[in-house]
Amino acid sequence: MTAQFRTDYQSQDVAIEVIGVWDTVGALGIPIALFSPLDHLLFRFYDTALHPNVRFGYHALAIDEKRESFTPTLWDVREGIEQVWFAGVHADIGGGYKETGLSDLTLAWMLRNLQPHGMLFRDLAFAPNGSPAILGDPLMTPMHDSYKPPFVTARPAVRAIPPSPTIHISVQQRCDKAQPPYRPTNLPPEPRAYVE
Repeated sequence: MTAQFRTDYQSQDVAIEVIGVWDTVGALGIPIALFSPLDHLLFRFYDTALHPNVRFGYHALAIDEKRESFTPTLWDVREGIEQVWFAGVHADIGGGYKETGLSDLTLAWMLRNLQPHGMLFRDLAFAPNGSPAILGDPLMTPMHDSYKPPFVTARPAVRAIPPSPTIHISVQQRCDKAQPPYRPTNLPPEPRAYVE
């Protein structure tokens, strides 16, 4: 599909240094029931491999999303691609709730990864020690339930996480400290890579 677009519109190759995304869904279409009859034909992702012109890609993913229609669109694995799993549901990861502790974690992770690629941010985004600024304790921020009205009509599903995933260290910290206990059943057994 990309090659056809380039042929049709005579696009030039453009080097892209970095792409950062939060819990990208839509491999099977737009996750809204209204569009379901046509969405998989019109709106799905055809390419899950980032173009070779994209040097680096960072993807923050939700471990705890429960809606089948919110299946993540994982990128093909290659050098320069980092896909990291975080505690929380789709909107906990990408933002969308009043409580921002979990999305602050993913934002801090993204800022930390984008800054070495020449991305410029306001000074407010960083603490005096140079690390991304986070307010409060994100480990104690409650996770939300994505499977509640108006989404209870969607089919429930536990997210499948591929073998040997890269997990954010905050997931292990939450497993060790959170009350009530946090024990995601969909995390594959070791080996897992943990990152900050």
